[in-house]
Amino acid sequence: MHFNQALRDMIHEGKTRLKKANNIRSKRSQENPLPLIDRLQVGGHAKTIHGMLHWVGGDQYPEQGYRSIQLFIREWYREHPTEKISNFLDAIEDVFPDFSKIQGGLLLAECLIPYELLPILELDLRNQSVDLIKSTIHTCQEEWNISKRLVEDVADWLGWEEVALMNQSVEYPFETILFHYDIYPDQIEEIGAGKVKKLTSQRGMFALKETTLSQAQADELVHAMHRLTKLGYKQSVPLIPTKYGEYTITIGNASYYLMPWIESPEYTARESMEEKLMDQMGVIHRITVKTQELSLEQLEQSYRELLKKWEARQLQLIHFADQAEQKIYMSPFELTFLTHIHTLDQMAEVAKAQLNDWYEAAKEKGKYRSVLNHGRLSRSHALFTPENEPLLINFERVSLDTPARDLATFCRYSFPYAQWSDEEVLRLFARYEHHLPLLDEEKQLLCSYLSFPEPIAYAVDSYLKKENGWSELAHVQRLEKRILAMRKVQRLATRLLPASNETLS
Repeated sequence: MHFNQALRDMIHEGKTRLKKANNIRSKRSQENPLPLIDRLQVGGHAKTIHGMLHWVGGDQYPEQGYRSIQLFIREWYREHPTEKISNFLDAIEDVFPDFSKIQGGLLLAECLIPYELLPILELDLRNQSVDLIKSTIHTCQEEWNISKRLVEDVADWLGWEEVALMNQSVEYPFETILFHYDIYPDQIEEIGAGKVKKLTSQRGMFALKETTLSQAQADELVHAMHRLTKLGYKQSVPLIPTKYGEYTITIGNASYYLMPWIESPEYTARESMEEKLMDQMGVIHRITVKTQELSLEQLEQSYRELLKKWEARQLQLIHFADQAEQKIYMSPFELTFLTHIHTLDQMAEVAKAQLNDWYEAAKEKGKYRSVLNHGRLSRSHALFTPENEPLLINFERVSLDTPARDLATFCRYSFPYAQWSDEEVLRLFARYEHHLPLLDEEKQLLCSYLSFPEPIAYAVDSYLKKENGWSELAHVQRLEKRILAMRKVQRLATRLLPASNETLS
């Protein structure tokens, strides 16, 4: 996390803590005023005489409240980082019965006050070095963690679960995220699996997306969206910046970004959604295409890495078949898989041969074309306007790569909607090539992507891991569906190649 974002998060959470502390004080101090307590200095008032601890009062004016006790406990935490303070608090309770009921809340309120933010607030950020600012924030974060532990331990000891939970909720960034946008929703609705939240507020309706993007991937997403905007592309849903000008927020292992909420009415156009999406892919590829010199070393590395990945996948499928054959009683899934293993192995060999054809052609040409790849364009990642025009979303897997990769991913998602009609699929490619005609070597690479039985490997992985709780029948049905799809995809892929290319019949 960038240190400026960490600072804003702590200030926002500090306001929440201070509000809670003031609420507790206003209620408790009316019934039980804060006590006058001798100012504590760690070790300064304690003496050991004949093996016994004696506490000697100081000569300073006593203070009202629990500030010095809070500082004393913080120092104790540093000396005993793995222990809790329940024994310390129990000892106070032994000397002052009902301390927890009468004064415990006021002690907790003192612990909630974010004193650790004061050094930052006192900094003149414009006239201090970045190193000093970072160092101050780092120290603040260390003290912040002690405060969180202190509040949680005291709240647990008092039995104030709501405060303990509030303190733990600092880990949950939702409220913090909305603070960055100055959005205070009246209604929050989870969409789908809960990764998208629909926010209804006085400022309008928004979609907040949670992702697992790293900071580098988030930066790449923002850069790609800005690039498309500069190129005049308008068929994507824009990202909304925070009030600090940032387009993504990274907290822990998650990243978030905000978009306007757009209702997608029923699609009524005569053209299929896939035709419209293929048009948009063609437009994006056309306006971002760049021809580059290709070094033999770079080409060799790309070829070897993909070939190695496919060979490893192919061996996994063969190993699964070998293990199934050794069983006396095979499961229906294993039996179905064994029935088709020879065909699947042939598909993998065809894909590798086509990959080699691409490699030889690219090596001879010495150049390649890169485009901005959406990464997983499909009707699931598009909204359609009342005029049936697509607005693309979810550019989280965006990259600069060959157009063949984006097309292959799109085909795997979209061919089922085309009912596997040769004419319809060829019409899709005609729509694409109206914007950017494919080169022969790009067609060869595309066909190799489509021919490799990667969907079957994913189906086997899912069956072995049993993560989705599917029945045996459901796994068998998905496997059969994907094998049938692979046969049709391979037949359709051959229509893209020159007649001289040999493939399986």
